[in-house]
Amino acid sequence: MRTVNLVASKFRGALCFGIASVACTAINANLNLGIVTAQSTTSTQQVAEQPQVTSSESTLDRFTRDVTFMADDALEGRDTYSRGAEITAQYMIDDFKKYGVKSAVPDGSYRQPFQVDMGVTLNQSTALLNFWSDQKSVPMTVDVDYKPQMVGGSGNVSGDLVFVGYGIDDAENSFQEYKDVDVEGKVVIILRRQPLFQTEGSPYSEQEVLESAYVRNKVAAAKQAGAVGIVFVNDVRTSPDVENDSLSNYTIFGDVDLALPFVMISQKSFNRLLATFPLKDAAGNEVPDIASVSKLIDQTGQPLSQAMGQVSAKYTAEFKEIQGWGYNVCAVIEGEGPLANETIVIGGHYDHLGIGGFGSRTPNRYGEIHNGADDNATGTAAVMELARRFAQAGKKPARRLVFIGFSGEERGLLGSYHYVQEPIYPLESTVAMVNFDMIGWLRNDSLTLYGTGTSDAWEPCTDKANADFGMKLDRIAAGFAGSDHLPFSEKGIPAVFVHTGLTPTYHTPEDDTDTLDLPNAVRVVDYSEALIEALLETDKIEFTNAQSRRPSRIAYLGAQLDFENIEESGLTIREVSPDSPAQKAGLQSGDIVSKMDDQDIRSREDIISFLRSKQPADKVNVVVIRDSQPVEIMVILGQSGR
Repeated sequence: MRTVNLVASKFRGALCFGIASVACTAINANLNLGIVTAQSTTSTQQVAEQPQVTSSESTLDRFTRDVTFMADDALEGRDTYSRGAEITAQYMIDDFKKYGVKSAVPDGSYRQPFQVDMGVTLNQSTALLNFWSDQKSVPMTVDVDYKPQMVGGSGNVSGDLVFVGYGIDDAENSFQEYKDVDVEGKVVIILRRQPLFQTEGSPYSEQEVLESAYVRNKVAAAKQAGAVGIVFVNDVRTSPDVENDSLSNYTIFGDVDLALPFVMISQKSFNRLLATFPLKDAAGNEVPDIASVSKLIDQTGQPLSQAMGQVSAKYTAEFKEIQGWGYNVCAVIEGEGPLANETIVIGGHYDHLGIGGFGSRTPNRYGEIHNGADDNATGTAAVMELARRFAQAGKKPARRLVFIGFSGEERGLLGSYHYVQEPIYPLESTVAMVNFDMIGWLRNDSLTLYGTGTSDAWEPCTDKANADFGMKLDRIAAGFAGSDHLPFSEKGIPAVFVHTGLTPTYHTPEDDTDTLDLPNAVRVVDYSEALIEALLETDKIEFTNAQSRRPSRIAYLGAQLDFENIEESGLTIREVSPDSPAQKAGLQSGDIVSKMDDQDIRSREDIISFLRSKQPADKVNVVVIRDSQPVEIMVILGQSGR
């Protein structure tokens, strides 16, 4: 299931691989033309040994095998245009073939390609960071000692090196780290976040993160002072263990508009720099490492800003835009009878977040594999299992059934939008869409069905399907914005999203198979089979577009929240977008969002869930903590774009 903010991550490798349980005999990739052909013994032997679909006891075995395969570390998180996505696509194709589910794509490939903007990658061969004086040099190794950041995009700068502490220029609170240093035309070293003074009487003695400590404001202050580049280092509270300090990925700080070259170095590398070119305190004593630097600023409450002797810095980074390809995997079982030319689409996305970065709820863990067992190996496995069952039903369905594994969902529903823009079967005769996304955590026997208001057929069909299951059906008339049913409902096609809810592991490296309730996931598949049967038996399925129906897109607030430093009382607003509902209502940077209506806001999931339950023009009572006092503000929500 996709996140609200979509920022591209780095392309990770060509489509040639060899992994456990995948015996690949040939994969050829033409990355320029986006042509991928794959011949694999991946599952030929495995599928041949599968028990027949008629055994209910074997369903759990098949489902578990599929989810476990897709959520294995070897598939590296199945990011779009990656070897993991290619393996998964071929795995689905092999399975469709084995069970006699034919290609829906006319060329017989099962693949519907679409181009994907994969964001940027760094030209490793030209990347450079070096510090030197006449006598000494401290070179840095890319991805080990430093990582260029997309704050300023590509850059090639050099200049004298100046340390400016936390890079804060806050005259109002008498903490100005640029006041007595000249940084015009120079490269500045800045610590992340803010000090924690051991003296009283300053807001920097408190834990609350001040607006002046936001990265955007630090970059703006450096630019205003005339700096030509920034070297950025994690502070000791963000990363208390120097040995395990991690470098943020290329895109985590964003905002190319600031146009100031920006590179992050590790604390260990900073200490290595200080060992060669130490800072000095007011008495001329050396301050040799980051712990000593932090302690001194905290104790004195004063800047430690200074030119670093005769040291110069040179930094070069060249970012390149990456265009990749995604593939919707499309299979079909043709219908028979008077409704045979009508189509029901059964889909779920098979891509996930790869190794994290933006989209991850744990951005500080970039590089860790996000396996996406629930999101959405479970939904993909459901599509595969339903295809098997209807293929072996012994009779053709009353309507055409098209089974689609969508790619690019996590990058903005790219695959499903592509399908409705270039449909294989006419949208005019596509009468329903059933979408599976995260069905591995059935709780309290409650199954959520979004979009039941898109057709009058949904309520009787969902009830009929439930006759043998007795689940609690949480039917929500509105279509929810974050998954692949949305493009279909926007085209006037009745669409339902089958979902068991967000989880603590959602978009984290912990979304693994062993966290799932797979027996109940199979129960959801069994129910869904009955739902599709009910749809097939319904004479007429028509789209309903009542005025009371919520728009499918998520409601828009227009406030960027800090998900890394969560306060006990709520989420801090880092920035308010111009002309947004938040700005018009009077929300401010530094406000802590505590409640929205009666819902506590303590996490990314809380805010996403709340906004998805609303529609544009809804009035929302927002409680923020401002200057340690609760303030109630009425916000009229807007509508987000795709």
